[in-house]
Amino acid sequence: MKTKYTTIFSMYNAIVTTLLIFVFLSVGIKVNAQNVSAYTFAQTAGTYTAITGPTTAIAAATDDAVATLTIPFSFTFAGTSYTSCLVNTNGYVVFGAAGLTNIYTPISSITGSGVISAFGRDLNTGVTYSTTGTTPNRKFIIQFIGYRYGNSLLDNLNFQVQLNETTNAINVVYGTATTTSTTADNTIQIGLRGAAITDYNNRSLAAAANWNTAVAGVANTAYVRFRNTAFPTSGLTWTWTPPVIVAAPLCAATPTSPTNGLTGVATSPTLTWAAVTNATSYDIYLGTAASPPFVINTASTTYSPAALAANTLYYWKIIPKNAIGAAIGCSTWSFTTTTPGCTNTSSYGTVTAPTNNTITTISTLQYQSEYSTINSAIAWSTYQSTYSIAGTYITVHQGTYNGPIIAFGFSPLNWTPTASGTYFVHYNTNSSCGTASISGTSTIQCTTCAGCVTPGTPTSLSGTATGSSTATISWAAGSPAGSATITYYYNVYTSTGTYVTGSSSASSPVSITGLACGTLYYFTVYSSTSCNSTSSLTATSSNFTSGACPPPPANDLVCNATAITCGQTLSGTTIDATNSGTGENQTCSVTQSYPGVWYVVAGTGGVMTASLCGTVWDSKISIFSGSSCASLNCVGGNDDDGPACTGSSASYSWTSASGTNY
Repeated sequence: MKTKYTTIFSMYNAIVTTLLIFVFLSVGIKVNAQNVSAYTFAQTAGTYTAITGPTTAIAAATDDAVATLTIPFSFTFAGTSYTSCLVNTNGYVVFGAAGLTNIYTPISSITGSGVISAFGRDLNTGVTYSTTGTTPNRKFIIQFIGYRYGNSLLDNLNFQVQLNETTNAINVVYGTATTTSTTADNTIQIGLRGAAITDYNNRSLAAAANWNTAVAGVANTAYVRFRNTAFPTSGLTWTWTPPVIVAAPLCAATPTSPTNGLTGVATSPTLTWAAVTNATSYDIYLGTAASPPFVINTASTTYSPAALAANTLYYWKIIPKNAIGAAIGCSTWSFTTTTPGCTNTSSYGTVTAPTNNTITTISTLQYQSEYSTINSAIAWSTYQSTYSIAGTYITVHQGTYNGPIIAFGFSPLNWTPTASGTYFVHYNTNSSCGTASISGTSTIQCTTCAGCVTPGTPTSLSGTATGSSTATISWAAGSPAGSATITYYYNVYTSTGTYVTGSSSASSPVSITGLACGTLYYFTVYSSTSCNSTSSLTATSSNFTSGACPPPPANDLVCNATAITCGQTLSGTTIDATNSGTGENQTCSVTQSYPGVWYVVAGTGGVMTASLCGTVWDSKISIFSGSSCASLNCVGGNDDDGPACTGSSASYSWTSASGTNY
């Protein structure tokens, strides 16, 4: 059972009965789609109101200028949230790109950025801006003042681009237009453009007519004419509104790169996938386990992980998300990394590994096609190999000249042997194993010579609530820090010592989820080194308290049931509902084991049907009657395939008694 989903609750029949209905409901949430082509368009005759006391971004009568403006709230455009934008004197606003000063056809020409074009043309104009209203209904107004086409003195037009908080709707409002131009080819680009040049939502008016007669464009090059017989009336308002999304996104179909099952993938790959409709972000899972761990959430459709292990099978998964929820049942993909590094066959230069940080010269006549031999290297000490020619690519082999590769990269290269013995350092001109017979100087230095060091006990433990069920725990590395790879192991307990959760981490801080609200907790942590698997002592934190419990819905308890009438459709939520009170957590035809909310309607003696046919998730409904809200009798209920709809959305019909509350 899901306790959070969007639903339309309907009561209907020839008569109205009253009911206390135990059901799972949730309010629909507005989320922006990824494409501006999905925005709805509306035209209204409004009023153009000039900004009072605006801030000047660009002085009047300026040509080909760009300014960066800070938006005072998070504004979502084409699925991406922004707190700043670029305004261009050529009549448009840009999201997410560098300033473009001499682009006069922004919808069809600018690439890789979102665009709002109110009057896309070669203009001389100034720009001011201001914010009106109060949170969460503020309006950020960008005003273009004293429009002129090029250096023409025949034109005067003021217009505004208005960004609306919360709804993310866009208004383009035009003031009084003055022009004596009779030129037929004054073509203006007006509308929206997404990040892809094929994603547009614009206006078209090929004839020299009033702008009220403009229609939707069918190409990104569509235009609206402007001349003495074709101009906007004062107050003309064109509005683009993002769609309301009522469902979680679907999974990404297949990866773009690397493709599923690909071998020979670089150890520093960029993972890419196609954007998913209605997704506002993506959870990325990546690792060597068949069920890879979560690594990051991103709004991008690319992710570049830190350097991966060579010649290793990796699994990864993308889960698209939006404010409604996350995609379900997404596939796990895989790829195998390549074996990097070079192997030369010519040997030159042999030294004993240094035991202090003095730089030891191996050879001043080393070619970038040879390897040198390092004897008596000490396990878990760190060495630095260098070559005097910039860009030299170094590979370190263990045991024999063509033995296992333990390190590779450009000079200077730090490497740490996991076993004491002999190592072979190869030099090449690049990572493609190029060679050159040019003499250079090769050196080696021991930068950390202590071998394997057990880490000290972590210090400065702290827990901080980040929500009613979440917290962040943190600590500082102990002294000594330890050598090789350090892993921290933590466990979270209630203040009475009951284990809650635990895991491991390479670093601090760590986010903890699934906590009970308003509850005392503490945690323990210790560190361990990979070089000999020894561990520090365990440190214990002071108590910390999770966030306060949020209030339940107003109709969480039966005696606070929301009154409804026959024929009424409404939305509700079970978020933060409880299982306490009369009639909760019991069976009435169906088992109600999850928190629910209550509704009441008065019966008049006829058949009544209550339905949750608009729910996105699985739902249940139970009907009760009683002489009071404190004394309930089960009438019946339904989980799936009820009388009003099939599937997992619940509905139930019963014959009501006149004067009885249900």
